[in-house]
This record gives sequence, C-alpha cells and structure tokens, in this order.
Amino acid sequence: MTRVYDTATDLITFARNSTATYLDSSGVIQSAAVDTPRIDYGSDGSLKALLIEEQRTNLITYSEDFLGNWGKNFSPTTTENASTGPDGILSMSRISASGTSGSGVYKYVANPTGVATYTFSVFIRAVSNAGNISLRLEGSSLSNSGIIYDAHTAAFVSNSNAIPDAYTIEDFGDEIYRVSVTATTTGAGTLAVTIYDNSTAGAVFDVYGAQLEEGSFPTSYIPTSGSQRTRSADVASIPVTAFGYNDQAGTIVAEYSMVAGAFSGSPYIVQFDDGSAGSRFLIMEISNQSRFFMNDGGVTQDTIVNEPISEGVLNKTAVAFVENSTGVSTNGSVAEAGDGTSTVPGGVTTVRLGGSTSTNAQLNGHIKSLKYYPRRLTDAQLQELTA
Repeated sequence: MTRVYDTATDLITFARNSTATYLDSSGVIQSAAVDTPRIDYGSDGSLKALLIEEQRTNLITYSEDFLGNWGKNFSPTTTENASTGPDGILSMSRISASGTSGSGVYKYVANPTGVATYTFSVFIRAVSNAGNISLRLEGSSLSNSGIIYDAHTAAFVSNSNAIPDAYTIEDFGDEIYRVSVTATTTGAGTLAVTIYDNSTAGAVFDVYGAQLEEGSFPTSYIPTSGSQRTRSADVASIPVTAFGYNDQAGTIVAEYSMVAGAFSGSPYIVQFDDGSAGSRFLIMEISNQSRFFMNDGGVTQDTIVNEPISEGVLNKTAVAFVENSTGVSTNGSVAEAGDGTSTVPGGVTTVRLGGSTSTNAQLNGHIKSLKYYPRRLTDAQLQELTA
C-alpha cells in the first residue's frame, strides 16, 4: 500500500510544549500554537523551511513595554505604539534621545546561573538624527560588552567598551534590523541591557522585541509581558512505518541550514534510531564539518568526518550505507568511504529531524529537504545529489 500525504508536515510527528514565533510568507512575525511546526520564511518572503530550535527563555520580563518598565538614561522621551513593527501592527516604541550621548533605555536582569554566556537582542528602526546606536550587555559579573552600529545602514562601527563574544545585525525589512550582542559572565550577579544614542544629535529610533537569553546566539523572538517566558524545544520525528524503510541498506540526502553560532552545540541534522543511542545512524555537525556516525548495539560501526559546512547558508549532505560499505558527500564533494567493516543497525523505528533521542543537540536552523532511498546509491550519485 502506498501512503499519500498532502504536505510534509502531515508525515511528521511534532511536539513543542509552548507557542513559538516564526516569519510567515509576508515576512511578518506570527505565533505558532503548541505542538505546531513552524514553516519559516525570510523577511523577503523566501522560504527557509521547517524551523527546529532548542529550548530558550527570554529573561526580560517586558519585551515590548519600554515606556513604564524600562529605566531611562539622560531623559529620553518614550512613546508607545509609534510605528508598525515586524509583527505587522503598531507595536514599536519610539525612543527620542535628549541630545546627550548615552541617552536611552536600560533594563536590569538577575543572573542566577553564575558563569554563563548570554545574548541580548532587539529590533531597531532608525527614524531621524539616528547616526550611531549602541547596544550593550553589562553587569556586576560582566565587563561592559557591546557594539556601536550605524542605525541607517546597519553597518558595524566599533566595539563598545569591552569586545563582545559575538554580534549580529539581521535585516528584517522595512528598515528594521535585529541587532544582538553576546558575552560571558564571570559569576552570579545582576545584568543590565542598554539601548542608547551614541551621539549628541538627539537620535530618534523605534525599538521592539527585547530578548536576553542564555546561549551564544539569538533564537526566534519570545514575547513577554510581566514575567520571563520559555519557548520549549522543537521535537520532530517520522516513524519508519510511514515509508518504505529498508533495514539492510539506504541513502539519506539532507538539505539544511543553521543560524550563526549554532555550530557551538554540534547540532544533529537527522538521526535514524531504535529509541536509544545504542543503535542509530546520523548526520551531524562537528568542528565545522559534516559527520556521519553509525552505531549498532552500542558498538561504533563507522565515523566519517566529511567536508566543511557553513552557518547561515543551505548545505547538502548525502550518506549511503550497506553492510561493510558507507559513503558521504557534502556540497558536491567526492564521496568519502568508511573503513569497510560496518554493520547496519537493526531495530530502527524512528527518524528524528534536527535532534536526538533527548531534547538536546537541536539543529537551531532549518530542514529544507530530506530524501530517503531504500538502497545504497553509488558514490558518484552521492556527489551528484549534493552538487
């Protein structure tokens, strides 16, 4: 019997114990319901595909209310609902700096975990007199870390005080940019996030969606209104009974992307397993390269570290296997072979997209395409499929 599915998401068993945001085909932030997959787009309407992220918490309790719940440096004027935000409604708050360098808004956040890496992000649109804007993450256990950037061109200008671990400036369309800074604390203490005019011109700029999360890169926006809020991890899987799975041989071709910074967690791209880590085969990232790993009965059968892959762009990896013969090709590379002594694991029941048997090693990116062939394709075919 042949099974027919209207869409790929009909095939997938999906779980996430919270709502979560994504961009729709118009480039507008939307909210997906609990246990609903997110088909994500770019701000220009281009399809990115199925979004898979790890669990994160927005530690800022008022992510959109900059009027009454944020402190003010050097007397800026703040106005609520001044312009249309990335959510498609009047949601951006306007900050009118006083003409004193450093005029802007700030928020204090407790740091309960001691030594940890945090990322602060916010959506910003330049309105008038907006030359250079400073975004900083600082505190009692953290040297002042931040960046100064040109609010009109979104060009990086300089580091603000101590150099941050990382920063990003992402175009969300309609002159809105999501800017982030990442830094690591030295111990427990209070953190502060600040957004201010780095000139004396009296810059006017709109802000929306402030987010402080533990992690080395920004994830999708988590709105808050009065308390911290957690977005649960995305968990996506397919039972092998849903397609013609062959437990003796096969080929997997995955097209995927990961956000900048995701490599730090060695994310999983796709895994076939029996419900445990003992019998499985998978594609993952390690040391900025694709990696194929096969385990049977708790014994490693094959490990092939293949070609370099890049964050923020689409990559293609194909793996093929049959007893005593494996091959891997990434982005059109000549296929690399295993040691010729592998055993294909038995009892495989589940395909996991962008994750493992536990809710860790999430892709933090997009699965655009996954193809399965119930036979071992040739090495030449692997190279052709990923070119």
